[in-house]
Amino acid sequence: MVVNPNGMVLVSDGGNPRIITGRAREVISGGQFVFASGTEDVVNSGLASLINTDIQFATAGSGITCNGVALQTVGSNEYVAILRQGDVIVAAGGILSGGQPVQCNGGDAVVAAVGSQAHGWAGICGRTITGATSGAYSLVGLNF
Repeated sequence: MVVNPNGMVLVSDGGNPRIITGRAREVISGGQFVFASGTEDVVNSGLASLINTDIQFATAGSGITCNGVALQTVGSNEYVAILRQGDVIVAAGGILSGGQPVQCNGGDAVVAAVGSQAHGWAGICGRTITGATSGAYSLVGLNF
């Protein structure tokens, strides 16, 4: 896993960030892609309100299971803020070109979305703003 030594690097949030808070099910590093894991079935129980412990996050969000990027490093069972929209610097899990649709590749990298995924919604987490070689970093506009 290529971890950005600077952690989560948010370049822009468009002035209107989309952030959700929940509990970390494990240690989560800033900049890692995460997914909702172990979340209570709040919809079928007649959700009337939402508190931070209703949603729990785990690392290695990938493909269609990814819900966002951790904004900071936290320990297990601590609160974690998850970015759902914004321009961030992330690791490239393969060769990327500017403007290319990408999907989460687990951990903290993105890869080019190919085939039917590039033409539909499945697994797309955003588009590259800058290209990158594998193992380098790209500026990506995320939109979960």
